Amino acid sequence: MMRPTLAALLISASLSGTALAQAAPADQPPLRCGVDGTFAPHAFPKLDGGVQGFQVDLFQEVAKRMGRRIVIESASFSGLIPALNAGRYDFLCAPTTVTKERAENLLFTEGYLWTELQFGIRRGTPPIKSEEDLRGKAISVNKGTPYERWVRENAERLNLTLLAFDTQPDAVQAVLQGRAYANLSGNTVIKYSASRTPQFVADWVLP
Repeated sequence: MMRPTLAALLISASLSGTALAQAAPADQPPLRCGVDGTFAPHAFPKLDGGVQGFQVDLFQEVAKRMGRRIVIESASFSGLIPALNAGRYDFLCAPTTVTKERAENLLFTEGYLWTELQFGIRRGTPPIKSEEDLRGKAISVNKGTPYERWVRENAERLNLTLLAFDTQPDAVQAVLQGRAYANLSGNTVIKYSASRTPQFVADWVLP
């Protein structure tokens, strides 16, 4: 069973992809990087097109120090690893939690970001104090994430209903619209969403 407390977020690079540790001439093709462009504050759309956010700034700086150009493409998280395995990207700019299954096909860097699994609820909903408060409830998640995996692994035990969405904003909207009792995601994302959405509250962190 996946430990729900602290997920080590990692960059992942395909076994046949670019070796990020190796310096390369500036005349080489640009590095190709995939990111979930709806996962604020890590990456989210710019008004004039493209994506912005912490991950974008970080890997633009990585490419700069390597003397390489970089192209950062936005896609849904559930499609990033299949696209990486298909050779579309050299690596993922998205924070990626290490799992046994992924480690069989991917190379991971050392962790660079520490996070927790946290629930967000609609303002006015009684605070979640334990797993028992989740019993029989619908939980929204971003599809293909460790958060979806946690709900699946605990669905039978807690009688949970899984609502998986292609984007994190859609998962939050499900809570605001009353379709889901809570949204489960990383604490950085939950707290950022709460800071931008008055009716959404950062709540219980999984112990």
